[in-house]
Amino acid sequence: MQPMLTLDAVSLLPAGATLTLAVHPGDSFAVMGRSSSGKSDFTLCAIGRQRFKRGKASLESAVVAAGLEGASKRTTPLLLAKRLAGRDSAEQMTEALSVCGLWDQRREPLSSLSPALRAAAELLPCVLARQALVVIDGQLDGLDRWALASVLEALRDRTAEGCALWAVSNRESVAEALHSLIILRQREVRYAGTLSELLSRTGPAEILVETSDRSAAAAVSDPFSLSVSEHESGLVVKAPSGQAAAARLLLEGYGSVRALVLKQPRLGDALDSFG
Repeated sequence: MQPMLTLDAVSLLPAGATLTLAVHPGDSFAVMGRSSSGKSDFTLCAIGRQRFKRGKASLESAVVAAGLEGASKRTTPLLLAKRLAGRDSAEQMTEALSVCGLWDQRREPLSSLSPALRAAAELLPCVLARQALVVIDGQLDGLDRWALASVLEALRDRTAEGCALWAVSNRESVAEALHSLIILRQREVRYAGTLSELLSRTGPAEILVETSDRSAAAAVSDPFSLSVSEHESGLVVKAPSGQAAAARLLLEGYGSVRALVLKQPRLGDALDSFG
């Protein structure tokens, strides 16, 4: 499959780590990092509006970016959606306004909208995009929780139809909804990969044991060493050689153990590790 965007050993800095990456239709990336970490500059370089210090970006797709390009203060969400969707796409226009939570305000000028609704209006081009690299620089972070949920669902539909998504965001729910992450710190890429890979690097799963008898908890855990993970069919408990009894005791609720809770590494913990 032809990539929409290829990054070849790129960097915002003259020295240090570089990133090589291909973005294909159906891919979705969240670009994260502290303020002034270089997220927006990295994005602008990726789509050819700025230049990397090192490496090369090759764009092989149309780009649809969030924003209000060409809109005046008197432009309404309805007029904006009509312009973006075209005259023969009334159904798409109506759906986009509803998805972004703008239907009730569709006839109000953009200048009178609240910051959250203005961010939603800036996302109309992305919700209406077809067969393009969709680029969002922070607007998702400005949405209320209801609009965010519906916009993310619409963006998933766009990627399923052949778009690719590149979203700058520091909202954990956005990163959890996308497939891959790029994390920058001090203008350098510190991580690029899937969310699951990042969480696996953060630390092992923990088991929380609820019991009124400390000796029972000790009998479950000490001197045993277990690995617990989730699987589509349920909980998977792995024990080193010679410790299979530990898994059996744990799963059967040894002694007075009332509950066992699996605590997976969180995205917030992973992000904190990058400082």
